[in-house]
Amino acid sequence: MRIALPALLAALILLVGCEEKVTLENYEQIEKGMSLAQVEQILGEGRLEESSGTSLGTGGIPERSRDDVSNRTYVWEEDGKIITVKIIDDKVASKTKRGF
Repeated sequence: MRIALPALLAALILLVGCEEKVTLENYEQIEKGMSLAQVEQILGEGRLEESSGTSLGTGGIPERSRDDVSNRTYVWEEDGKIITVKIIDDKVASKTKRGF
């Protein structure tokens, strides 16, 4: 029985470390105005989504966008479920979910 107990404890530790983060419950915890650090406490580290480098300017004319660190989009993906969070001025501005 002494050998089985360490193996059981190791298995439990692995299961706790593998808990799902991209869940509807976690999505609902994310609120406008939260910091990225607060979101990452809920979902873990997100992936910064690369921008295309162009945007529509005045009059609908495409223009090059600068690398604006105050406007970022982060993505969390797990088992076909995706949570996307837009961060503006270091705060959550919007969130979306797919695959739930």
